[in-house]
Amino acid sequence: SGREIAVATSTDGVHWRYQQIVLAESFHLSYPYVFKSGTDYYMIPEAGGSNWRTGSRTRRTRCSPA
Repeated sequence: SGREIAVATSTDGVHWRYQQIVLAESFHLSYPYVFKSGTDYYMIPEAGGSNWRTGSRTRRTRCSPA
């Protein structure tokens, strides 16, 4: 567990709809920092002791590596 990060959406913050896995790795991932710049959303997850750094970018619910 802790090796995948997925996205879910909600219009009211109570009821959530699962969308898809946006990042899967062979090591621990947690606490993604998500922020918006213009129309793009960026995600930088904590990656435990792997010394790994990455960013992902998405528009709407389609996700792609940055």
